[in-house]
Amino acid sequence: MAKLAVIDIDNTLWDFSQILYKELKALNPSLPPPEKWERWDFFKDYISPKDFYRKIEEIHRRQDEYDVYSEAKDFLSGLKNLGFRVVIASHRSKNAERATLRWLEKHGLSFDELHISYDKTVLFPYCKVIVDDSPLILEKAKMYEILAVGLEHPWNRGNGFLLFSNLLDILTFIEEHVKI
Repeated sequence: MAKLAVIDIDNTLWDFSQILYKELKALNPSLPPPEKWERWDFFKDYISPKDFYRKIEEIHRRQDEYDVYSEAKDFLSGLKNLGFRVVIASHRSKNAERATLRWLEKHGLSFDELHISYDKTVLFPYCKVIVDDSPLILEKAKMYEILAVGLEHPWNRGNGFLLFSNLLDILTFIEEHVKI
């Protein structure tokens, strides 16, 4: 049976933070750019949680309008070639599922399952690798002794996580360190 790799979408397969920044800046011009988002809850000083999550929902419902990181397709194909069962897992509303599927298909991204929910940890007991930007998810994955890696962002730096500058470096690391 193939080992499971759980792959996040936002700030893992595409640059969600730049789109979110544009949307939130319209609500509060003093919002700092993503390069300054050093806390996972950076928005609380600038935007109400209600407005923040509303904007995220709006972006997710338009997911199919956005591009992917240039190496996303090769990264996911590489995981499949290594024998992983790839589950794309995203913390988002079921209302965004159609747009998310269209986006995955539009960009030819290889995956076995799409998991849309507000709790990715239900996948952890079956998982060998987690690729995510959330320090909360990376920390929980480490507690399960899962290889937890991600792309480096200001909000996940300095926490002892395995962070990389691009997805192909993550793929190389997984290939070298995970027995399948």
